[in-house]
Amino acid sequence: MTTLNEQQINENKDSENINSLGINKDQNQEEKKENEEEKQEIEKENEEQEKGKENEKENEEQEEKEKEGEEEEEEEKEEKEKEEEEKEEEEKEGKEEEEEEDLSSVQVGEEDLKKKAENFNQQLSQFRGRRYQKHEEEGIHDEKWRNHKKHYLVLTQSGKPIYTRYGSDSKLSSFICVPQALVAFVIDLGDEIKCLKADKHNIVFDIRGPIILVCVSKLDESTEQIKKQLKYLHSQIIFFLSIRGIEMLNERPQLDLRTYLGGTTKFFDSLIHRMNSYDFITDSIKFLKLKPSIREKVASALRETKFKFLRFAILLTDSGVIQLTQTKKKAISTHDLFLLQNFSQDPAFRPNEIWSPLCLPDYNSKAFVHAYLNYIDKKQKICLLLISLDPTGFMDLKTQSEKVVKV
Repeated sequence: MTTLNEQQINENKDSENINSLGINKDQNQEEKKENEEEKQEIEKENEEQEKGKENEKENEEQEEKEKEGEEEEEEEKEEKEKEEEEKEEEEKEGKEEEEEEDLSSVQVGEEDLKKKAENFNQQLSQFRGRRYQKHEEEGIHDEKWRNHKKHYLVLTQSGKPIYTRYGSDSKLSSFICVPQALVAFVIDLGDEIKCLKADKHNIVFDIRGPIILVCVSKLDESTEQIKKQLKYLHSQIIFFLSIRGIEMLNERPQLDLRTYLGGTTKFFDSLIHRMNSYDFITDSIKFLKLKPSIREKVASALRETKFKFLRFAILLTDSGVIQLTQTKKKAISTHDLFLLQNFSQDPAFRPNEIWSPLCLPDYNSKAFVHAYLNYIDKKQKICLLLISLDPTGFMDLKTQSEKVVKV
């Protein structure tokens, strides 16, 4: 009996164990299923997050593309506007250049040069004095003439005199023939004469087209230094006649250029005097010292001188330049500025305003510019010089000058 009961008890335990195993198995399956569901949910959430990130990234990329597109459109628009502005500027500059060419292409005839010389003589007639003694009474046979340390002579290839520093043409006629004959002789030999040494004298030749320039010097100067001086004398002829005026000698070798140079001899004399200056030796122009506030005021006044064909506005004295303004297109050279300073400081110009055609060799040797000259302070000898391309611009420049004087 007891054994039977124990057997039943063991069977009951076995059935309970089997039941508990079944329950555990069911629980494990449910947990596994739940875990798989959770895992799927997590994966789904991760996928959704990744998709969201991808969408955000795509949106950002799209926004960046749109922004870049807008920036490109703005850049293209700016470039087009810039191109249009440049095109307008080029067209404007083209028109101005055409107008300048029209002004500079005006042919200089003999009658024009004669009229210019007559007008110049009238202006200079107000001042009969001479700044530098000419010694016109001296001739080649005079001891005084031979004692001068330096002589300059300018003549044509045909032997016509243009300028002599000392003495008169009539008294030097026999001397003038000598350099012309030497040049012609050497040219016939197929060579070019540059300089001669005779005792203490250095005789330098500079042949420029139909013009012969000669310097006889006793001073301790190199040939190159003297060549530079002769170059400036040639530029002084261009200053008054232009290259086109000189080229008349090619067609008419016997032409007397003194007829067209008028009373300009005194400017050659003063130029030679200036050749001893530091500015000439160093190829520079002296600017006068001013307080920055005063200089800015002067510069501002000159900048206000706005006129279509105005190229240079210069305020200067005999001792140097006070202020200079110029266009961006082309700056004035020290060479041309030196010639302008030499021209403007003649006492004959101080009483009245001057309007004269001039040629700046470095700026354009074939055409005339037109200079308005006014001594705005006669005591201090301060001169305002306005350089224009327009031959009819006197009244406009006069108005601009009055504005500068008020400042």
